[in-house]
Amino acid sequence: MVQCGLCGEFPCSKLGKMSDFGDLNTNHAKEKNSRRIAAEGFAHWYAEYAKRADLLTVALERYNNGRMKRFLCELFIQQDMETLWEIMRQSESLRGTPKENGKAFQEIVRSVLLK
Repeated sequence: MVQCGLCGEFPCSKLGKMSDFGDLNTNHAKEKNSRRIAAEGFAHWYAEYAKRADLLTVALERYNNGRMKRFLCELFIQQDMETLWEIMRQSESLRGTPKENGKAFQEIVRSVLLK
């Protein structure tokens, strides 16, 4: 079976039928991922995907104040790895309650994205 993005018919009508997460703003992640797989190969794409998933897991454990799951998921779907690494680097020193850490994390995200 050929992965989407590696098929000779890419992009095709099937790509449009695969639904993204309907309630998340994925910023067209499905199409972007398929194009990256086509350009760079599945192994390269998957290596980055695994790193992104690991960072998201850490963020959910450390900075989710109980109301940030959607925010964190959208952030880790939409942003490039360099941006995510910078956000996580700046967030390492956060110490406080989950509510305090969640608010401080969001402030770090805003400051990094405004650069």
